[in-house]
Amino acid sequence: MKFTQESLDQGYVITAYDPGCIRVREAEYRASLLLMPETLIGDWRVSRIAQLAAEDLLELATHEPEIILFGTGEAQIFPEPKLFTPLMERGIGYEIMDTAAACRTYNILLSEERRVLAALIP
Repeated sequence: MKFTQESLDQGYVITAYDPGCIRVREAEYRASLLLMPETLIGDWRVSRIAQLAAEDLLELATHEPEIILFGTGEAQIFPEPKLFTPLMERGIGYEIMDTAAACRTYNILLSEERRVLAALIP
């Protein structure tokens, strides 16, 4: 699925998503990644949402996002809610959705100049 974008100058924009592959600008990623407007970290250790641990959330919080979007792959999968306590204690919002929806939402928040972090599992 291709995405429309206004400008590549606004940061790391997701240009396409297909199950198993996320395209950011011209580069393709087939492993999990962390994405912010000015930061891209490939090969994030979480390849299945069931691997997500409190330590991972503490690491994500160090980037000081307003909101974290968790793309859980082809299907929306909800981890145990109490896992997200570290984010709630820091006032960081979060949403859990399938990766296609997370990619679309990331681009919208990016265009609004929000401090968004997407944790994406292709």
